[in-house]
Amino acid sequence: MASNDNRMVVYEQGEPTQIDCTHSFTTSEKFPTKEALMAWVREVCKRIGMVLMIGGSSDGDRGRRTPYVIVRCERGGHYVGKKVPGEDDQRPGKRSTGSKKCNCPFKLKGTREHKDDEKAEWKLDVSCGIHNHNLFENLHGHSYAGRLSKEDVSFVHTMKKTMVKPRAILRALKQKDPSNVTGMKTVYNTISKLNFSELDGRSQFQSLFVKLKEDEYLSYHRSNELNAITDLFWIHPKCIKLAQSYPYVFVIDCTYKTNRYGLPFLEIVGFTCTNKTFSIAFAYLDHEKTENFEWALRCLKEAMTSCPRPKCIVTDRDLGLMKAVANVYPSSHHLLCRWHVNKNIVANCKKLFPKDITKWKQFQSSFSALIERNTIEEFNEDWEDLKRTFMGYLPAIEYVANSWLDPYKERLVSVWTNKYTHFGTYTSNRVEGAHGRMKRDVRNSTGTFVDLYTKVHNQIVEQHNDIKASFEVSKNTYEHTFKTLIYNELRGSISKYALQLLKVEVDNAKLLQPSDMGCSCAIRTTHSLPCRHELHEYVVVNKCPIPLELIGSYWKHMSMEPVATTCQVILPTIDEELSEYQKLFECADLDAKTRLRNHLRHFTHPENTNLTEPSEKVISKGRPAKSRKDKSSTRDKSHFEYVEPKKKKSKQASCSPKVNVATIVSFH
Repeated sequence: MASNDNRMVVYEQGEPTQIDCTHSFTTSEKFPTKEALMAWVREVCKRIGMVLMIGGSSDGDRGRRTPYVIVRCERGGHYVGKKVPGEDDQRPGKRSTGSKKCNCPFKLKGTREHKDDEKAEWKLDVSCGIHNHNLFENLHGHSYAGRLSKEDVSFVHTMKKTMVKPRAILRALKQKDPSNVTGMKTVYNTISKLNFSELDGRSQFQSLFVKLKEDEYLSYHRSNELNAITDLFWIHPKCIKLAQSYPYVFVIDCTYKTNRYGLPFLEIVGFTCTNKTFSIAFAYLDHEKTENFEWALRCLKEAMTSCPRPKCIVTDRDLGLMKAVANVYPSSHHLLCRWHVNKNIVANCKKLFPKDITKWKQFQSSFSALIERNTIEEFNEDWEDLKRTFMGYLPAIEYVANSWLDPYKERLVSVWTNKYTHFGTYTSNRVEGAHGRMKRDVRNSTGTFVDLYTKVHNQIVEQHNDIKASFEVSKNTYEHTFKTLIYNELRGSISKYALQLLKVEVDNAKLLQPSDMGCSCAIRTTHSLPCRHELHEYVVVNKCPIPLELIGSYWKHMSMEPVATTCQVILPTIDEELSEYQKLFECADLDAKTRLRNHLRHFTHPENTNLTEPSEKVISKGRPAKSRKDKSSTRDKSHFEYVEPKKKKSKQASCSPKVNVATIVSFH
């Protein structure tokens, strides 16, 4: 609720919240200095999930008063500004804003016992121990809790002087103190303008497997007759938990030029309800063939035994990967990346319009509109119209029909893809962006497996910190746009991203005419969100809050931990597994026994592995290049890039495009 003077009071769901923390800060302990008192307070805050800040202090005013310090809750006070609750503040060029203030009354006061004695001890009194909001699950995303100490500020400047990048500085801070919740923005503000793995005397794979074991990764590998690694797969238990929390859509893709051996690098990603991409699993593969992809996906399936099968899997048209997905996850809906489809059409069809660029652009836009059709009648009508319009360009029509629409229209066209819950994932851009972030750290293609593992592990840690911060922002920061009656039950209970998607439907509901009440919307199926027709009853007719029950469970779950389920996966006991292993071992010949023993010792004694590096792949076709070997991690040009004119490079990172929410929700 909000008062008439636009002050934010409390925006928690349901009845007003009251949490008494008096007992946590009640102490008879005396502190030698104000800094010691604040350190004790911050330690208590960190333990119970609270962020306090200094609301006022005095050093005694030269003996005229007793020195004191006032400590208040981060959400204390009320919002003072020009923003009016319920009005959209996303004007062109303006960023979205919100406020944590909810007039929390919590207050502590520390005072020095004798105002004239600088060596006197300090005591702490609880003026008000009541919070009118829930405590925080974690402190990521809370700027005050992430402030750097004097020692950390000095450390940041020292690291910057030695040319260390800000992202690496943040990692070093986290390694020094795992409880540190400092964010990237804090590091940038601190420096304002301003790591290859150590093998410790071991071989590469001894060091790699020791690190995998220390960091609690599950790993699988295959080797050839020379005992050289051919395929390597690894996944972290925290990534498994995230996949259990959000098992709806997996995006899979391979990249290359990441290592000296020329092995393709496979990455599988998902995304949270706050629109944050997270990595699930990684694999080095000997070849991009069905057998290699299928091995990696079966490793994923085995590692994620307790995780539901993904409802949708998005890939490009890699025939080997597509066949592997069908074999391992036959019940999952397989969608193809529209971006790759459009670029393939550019590469193969643009040359068929050599003299009429206007006609080519018309052909492009017609195909893009065709695959977004929401009914079979509209699709058939537009397809026939496209064939009539471009009758003089028969090869282009045949390519589109034979290569894409006839075999894959169920994986491309909205009328079929909108039958599944995919949350608007029509492309593989998420995994392409993950590749880009990883390659910015890798920098070149001359590294070993150990080098890349270090970069990938750091990337996972950063992802999880960002995800935790996004959960806290959605729970505790309410944008001024959503401080109206209709969002009363949703603020803090669903993600901020879901509210933004919902707002588009709310705005459309207000524009509905009586003739538009027939519903053919797909957002309920694709996004688990109510459409404009469902919302019309609450927004326009009854003018009451939108019920939380209308929102799918995906948008309500803002946690790294999966929801507990009643169904339990029953695994065989260790005795049963060892019994089977013993039978297999006793029946094997000498060579097979050696392989079985080495495989078992890989798990029990990873530091003693005798696996060796794969040989570096050599290109044997064509005349040898006179120039030096390409060490860059930048991919080679695709076919369409030779066809399309070179565009001016954008200043915005290609892996994190800024997308308008209105363009995301284009289902109708």
